[in-house]
Amino acid sequence: MKNLVKYGVGFLLFLVVLDGKSQFYVNGQDPASVHWQQLKTTSATIIFPTEVVELAQKYANLIELSQKAVSTPYFPKLHTTKIVMHNRGTLSNAMVSPTPFHANFYHTPDQVSYAQKWTKQLALHEYRHVVQMLNLRQGFTEGLHVAFGDQAIGIIIGGFLPFWFIEGDAVFCETINSKSGRGRSPDFMMDLKAQLAEKGMYPYDKAQYGSYRDYVPDHYTLGYQLVLHGFLEYGNQLWDQTLNRVARKPYTFTPFSTVIRRFAGTAKVGYYKKVTGGLQKQWKSDGDFPTNTDFINQPNPTDFTNYRFAFPLKSGEIVAEKLSMDDINRFVLIDASGKERILKTPGFDFMQSLAGNDSLLVWNEKGYDARWANRNYSVIKTWNANTGKTRQLTSKTNLFSPALSHDATTIAAIRADEQSKYHLQLIDCHDGHVVTDISTPEN
Repeated sequence: MKNLVKYGVGFLLFLVVLDGKSQFYVNGQDPASVHWQQLKTTSATIIFPTEVVELAQKYANLIELSQKAVSTPYFPKLHTTKIVMHNRGTLSNAMVSPTPFHANFYHTPDQVSYAQKWTKQLALHEYRHVVQMLNLRQGFTEGLHVAFGDQAIGIIIGGFLPFWFIEGDAVFCETINSKSGRGRSPDFMMDLKAQLAEKGMYPYDKAQYGSYRDYVPDHYTLGYQLVLHGFLEYGNQLWDQTLNRVARKPYTFTPFSTVIRRFAGTAKVGYYKKVTGGLQKQWKSDGDFPTNTDFINQPNPTDFTNYRFAFPLKSGEIVAEKLSMDDINRFVLIDASGKERILKTPGFDFMQSLAGNDSLLVWNEKGYDARWANRNYSVIKTWNANTGKTRQLTSKTNLFSPALSHDATTIAAIRADEQSKYHLQLIDCHDGHVVTDISTPEN
């Protein structure tokens, strides 16, 4: 009987933990063939595939050199951060997870970017998120962290820090600590300027959470302006004291707004209105709002629609990639009256380029690995207007931003390899074989 009870309890416990997970955020698996190494410094433990050891050393040096500047004005008690490097995919991103506390760096640079090396961009932007999370380990939140582990930090971030502050502060950091950064890029401000010029100021909740009716600039763009204004008006103290109060007194329910009110005389909603209203007046007086523009007549002018990579045909018609809020992206043909005809609906294309001529379209599209989520590809595809057929020219490649030659015989594309080396590759347009592969000195 005792054995029956013992085995019965054991079986029930097995059922309970059958679906248990060791992590809150699962970002996919790398191939089992990857050989991992680690590099330890006082600031970070970098876990990386063997073939990118030089890149891991570069990250280690960048983080050590920029640690003091990135920590300003918070200066938390720094702990060693685990950074996992991934080099088998096409994702251009990085993220810092509070639960468990670590960072993931993906090493394919975005093709639509600005004058900042990808390594420096990730070191400045993502390590700022590390500093934010470490600074929350004080006061009441530190007690929660001791009792409940890393998930306590995630709860405080999700409950009390708006996304515009988290990302706006990181964009501010990447800009002020470099000679580049998104804060210096005109197209980074473009969406917000267009909104304030045409639609005016949105309510705070709409600006914060988005809308299914109107296009809303993301929290990176809005957040940078709000954080920058706070720094220019009140110095380092505003955001330092804001983060400190969120960590020490989250039980007051509005710790974030309380400190903003102390400095700006109004809570976060009023602060948002003050800053965006000031930007609206400033940009209008600077002449940044267009008054005379020529548009092709569009069939649904009330719906937000984005036409990208447009190029003309000999007939005077225009080909573009159309993105809208209520439909997937498509390649369309637009005549002089604004009438559209769908030419092709691509798969998961990267929306980074579209090239072509009167009879051929060329783009790059994502290819997936059947087993490993963190191994994927960017393949070149073409569509022939005369036959209506789509062809995949390459397989298991990492090729980006394809451009078609004038005689339509060759495609030029950027190739990124697993060692984070970049090449200009010329491909035959008929069968996809490599004509030549050009690398640059010092990458």
